[in-house]
Amino acid sequence: MDNRYYNSVVKEMQSLLDSQGFKADGDAFLNENYAVKVEYNEAKQMYILNVAEINEGEIGEYAVLSSWLFDDSQTERDAQSVGIDFTSDLRKKLGVKVQRVGG
Repeated sequence: MDNRYYNSVVKEMQSLLDSQGFKADGDAFLNENYAVKVEYNEAKQMYILNVAEINEGEIGEYAVLSSWLFDDSQTERDAQSVGIDFTSDLRKKLGVKVQRVGG
C-alpha cells in the first residue's frame, strides 16, 4: 500500500499543530519544545505518531506516542479517524486543554 492517506491524517492534526506553533521541517513538525512525526510503516501496515522532546535546540530520541493498524481495506475516512486520535493523544502529551464552544 502506498502512503496516499498521509495528508488526510496530518490535515486532521493541522489546527492543533498550528495553534501550538509547530512548523513543518522536512518529515517532522517542530516547535520550541517538541518534534512530531507521522509515519506509515509499510511492513507493519501502521500509522505511527512519534514525538521527541527538544532541549537547547537538539531533538531527542523519538518515541511512539500512538499507532493505528491501517491496511489496504481502509479508506480516507479511516485515515481521518487516525488523525483525530493522534490529535487527541498529542493534545494530552502537550497538556493542551480542549476549548469548549458555546454554553
